[in-house]
Amino acid sequence: WRSAMAVLRILVLTCMLHASVALVLQPRAPPAVAAGRALTLGQLCELRTARAAGARLVRPQVRPVMSAPAADASGVQARVKARMMTAMKGGPDAKKELSAVRLMVAAMETRQKEDNLESLSDEQAQGVLGKLAKMRKESIVMFEGGGKAEAAAVEIFELAILQEYLPTMADEATVRVWIAEAIAEACPDGADKKMMGKVMGALMKAHKGEFDGKEANPWVGEMLGKAAAKA
Repeated sequence: WRSAMAVLRILVLTCMLHASVALVLQPRAPPAVAAGRALTLGQLCELRTARAAGARLVRPQVRPVMSAPAADASGVQARVKARMMTAMKGGPDAKKELSAVRLMVAAMETRQKEDNLESLSDEQAQGVLGKLAKMRKESIVMFEGGGKAEAAAVEIFELAILQEYLPTMADEATVRVWIAEAIAEACPDGADKKMMGKVMGALMKAHKGEFDGKEANPWVGEMLGKAAAKA
């Protein structure tokens, strides 16, 4: 009886040993590969062993990193930023210019953040700078009217820099030709002073950004009044 039990124990232990060996030798993919992480030297060795044993490995899918498009170096915003960097290296002589250009850059970046944009198009940048130019013109009139020549000179200096990046404004003679065309378009049945809003709308639609609306406004009123008197 004791001999039979000893033989039975040997058989059980032998079966357990074979099962353990089979489990250890079963090829499997390293955990790091399945998880898509970077492999250490030890894991690379395990990977080579698994490949040699014929294991089927599931490779993680790697998505390519999309880089943001670079801003146009010739664009208005990029040129103003480049000018600011140059002025920063110019020392005391460039202090006035640096102050003006910094305000321009800050205004464009504010618009960029508000609209969640990578960068501003030339039209968008010029829209921002155009508003700054309008503010400078108003300040010049105010300072000159108040006898503050020094403050007006600063505004004139900054306005000159702004205008370098804005479209050239048409002269009065050209704008008056455009006004006549706008009157003909907006008032097909005859000119009327009450149509001034429509005339300005037609003028702005056809030549937006090419003239100063504040300057053109009295010209529109004058020409519309004369056209209405003739009708």
